[in-house]
This record gives sequence, C-alpha cells and structure tokens, in this order.
Amino acid sequence: MFKMNRICIVVALLSCFACNSNKTATKENTSTVTEPTNTELKTEPKTQEVQVESIESTSTIVDDQMVQETEVQQVQENQSNSMLIVGKWAIVSISEKGKTKELPYEEWKMHLVFSEEGNQVGIKSACNSGSCSYLVTNDDIKIETECGFTEMYCAEEIKNEWERKLLQVLHDQTKIVELGDENMVLNGSVYGVKLERTE
Repeated sequence: MFKMNRICIVVALLSCFACNSNKTATKENTSTVTEPTNTELKTEPKTQEVQVESIESTSTIVDDQMVQETEVQQVQENQSNSMLIVGKWAIVSISEKGKTKELPYEEWKMHLVFSEEGNQVGIKSACNSGSCSYLVTNDDIKIETECGFTEMYCAEEIKNEWERKLLQVLHDQTKIVELGDENMVLNGSVYGVKLERTE
C-alpha cells in the first residue's frame, strides 16, 4: 500500500512537471512571434521611396546621356554638311514648281562659291558678282537676303532677268536635298537648284 502511494505521488509530480514545461514552451513560442512595431512599419515606405528616387535618378541620367548623344550627332551632321558644301559649284539648272528651266547660255558660267570662312557664298551671275552670308543646319540651308553686289549694266535684258531670278531662287532655298562630292541639289518653296562641283 505504501509503495502504491509512492507511485501515485511520483506520477502526480511528473504530471505537474510536464504541465509546467508545456506552459513555458508555449510562452517562449508566443514571445518569439512579435508584431512589427510602429517604427518598423514606418521604415518600409522610406525604403520604397528610396527605391523610387533611385529609379528616377537612373532614368534622368539615361535621358541626359541620350540628349548629349543626340546633340553630338547633330553637331557632327552640321560639320559634315558644312564641310561638304565648301567649294565652287556650277549652276546646272533651275526648277520652278517642279519644272526644270535650263540656263540660256553656258558661257555665262553662273556659279556659287561656298566659303567656310565667315560662312559666305560668292555668287557669279550673268553680269554681276556678289556675296551673301549663309547658314547650314543639318539638311537646312538659309542664304540671307542682304547681299553685296557689283552694279554693272547688262546690255542684254535677258541677262538682267536671269540675274534677278537667280537671287530670288537662292533666297528661296531651305533644304539640302542631295549633297555629295560632285553634285548638290537645293530645294525651296518654289524653286530648286541643281549644281555640280567644279573645284
């Protein structure tokens, strides 16, 4: 009987001990699972904001690089056309609203001389000679209207007519349609000019 009582006491103690250890383990598990604090919750949007700022900064750098590359390309094109246009060009034909008009006399030798220095274009017409300033930007060309010209009298009225026409034509030009080593074609709103390099 005494032994039986001892066994019961031992079993009871073991049960109490097991119960207490389960409670402790549950408390430990509960204590490890903690909810994020307000401070932690606040730091998440900041991280997102930093990521957005980083993306925007990278995008701005890429945009700036593209703009710089485009500007360099435009400068190279400008320099290329500006250099190719330099030289002496014989006027082969003039077109008006798409219809070609051959020059009356080859011996007039009307021509243009584009100079790199001072962006001046020398003009040799049927009677007189002169010069105007010009500007080339990519495929655009502008020949200024204010030109200096000699004032020799032409006995033949046809020469006077073609001289006036030539100045009209040149001031109308806005586009370089073709520009190579030997040929150049300019176009404007009304007139076009075909030229061949002579020097």
